[in-house]
Amino acid sequence: MAGAGRVLHTDHDPPKTGSKLIVFLCFVIVMIDGYDTIMVSFLAPLLQRAYTLSLHDIGRLFAIGYVGTIVGALIAGSFADRVGRRSVLLVCLSVAGSATLLCAAVPSFEMLPALRFAAGLGLGGAMPCLTALTAENAPRERRSAMVMAMYMGYPVGAVVGGLITSFFLTHGWRVIFIGGGTAALAMVLVAFFIPETFSFVRAERTADASSIRSKLAQMGEQFAEGRLGPALMVWIGQFCMLLLLFLLTSWTPTMAVRSGLTLQTAAVCGVILNLGGIVGALALRGAVSRHGPFIPAAVMVGVGALMIALLGQTMGSTTFLMMMLLLVGITALGGQLICPAMIVELFPVHVRGAGAGCAFAAGRVGSIIGPIFGGTLLSANLGLGWVYAIVAVPAAIAAVVFACADRMRLVAQPARGHPTRTEPGRQGEHR
Repeated sequence: MAGAGRVLHTDHDPPKTGSKLIVFLCFVIVMIDGYDTIMVSFLAPLLQRAYTLSLHDIGRLFAIGYVGTIVGALIAGSFADRVGRRSVLLVCLSVAGSATLLCAAVPSFEMLPALRFAAGLGLGGAMPCLTALTAENAPRERRSAMVMAMYMGYPVGAVVGGLITSFFLTHGWRVIFIGGGTAALAMVLVAFFIPETFSFVRAERTADASSIRSKLAQMGEQFAEGRLGPALMVWIGQFCMLLLLFLLTSWTPTMAVRSGLTLQTAAVCGVILNLGGIVGALALRGAVSRHGPFIPAAVMVGVGALMIALLGQTMGSTTFLMMMLLLVGITALGGQLICPAMIVELFPVHVRGAGAGCAFAAGRVGSIIGPIFGGTLLSANLGLGWVYAIVAVPAAIAAVVFACADRMRLVAQPARGHPTRTEPGRQGEHR
């Protein structure tokens, strides 16, 4: 029981049997988000021809889906802390799959934006649920590393989805939507095998409910006990990194063609970038387990900023371009994949869903602005060296704010009655 006037945050270890299987199941579900993102970018030319669309129409279709993911993450993250993680996840996957299937049956383009918004609601809502489920079904000492492993499903889904979509493009855009919707609905069955964690979350929330209400009446539970500053830093970092990565994914092929490379070479740029992210995240798991997620992410993203600046100098050579894209993926994308582990370390279990939802939404705002910002840079007719030097700035900002978040979190710990340093693998745990 909690002491008088004290909030008890106990993050119990769940049974360790099957935790790897649970991470794998969540990993597979996250792949759907990566698959969906790359799927729509491949479908854009087909939809443009089928409905005689302008670039503005295509941009609106992209943007409305991302807006849906922001709204879905904010709403579902909060609901997951009230009614259960798996319950909300099942609803979100059902909505995403159904909306994507309906995209294949639309008689006119006017219906597509609404359905893509609905699909975004579902996919965006699934992410905070998956973060919480993975963290709360994992052994405490391996929690951050397992959340990182789960989020590696996004670049894997982008790579696999790109290969699958390119193979079926000759069958038309409706077939691609059918495949994406069917895959999302299949994940509903997968989600049934993930144990719910809400039962012990609810018990913890009621341990000292009156104290919680009195302390957090104005600020909201997720920002109490010194979490506001670190949370803001993580949000800024997520915004910068998703802005950067969606800018690179959207415009690097175009910049490669502008520099004189072939369309075939430009087409594999996104695949190489995502493969680098997978390699980087795998290489960082040990460092995250030993030192926590904040400093490894700051170091990798800082190095990534330098790699991005150098990327603009390699556009004339296919070999050097692919090498630099791989390095950018390893450092920048690999570092960004640590961000979900920051959420797990920062937020206690009873507000973890809401915390993950806000961080995911902040990142998705960046994903909307990134392609627009890239288009603005290209239209300014700057040299590619200058373009990539400017693009490197968000990565540098992210490196600084991730380091600041770690410092703020450690400074706030004494005020909560915790030691200034925690054991490896237990940083940020509220015991």
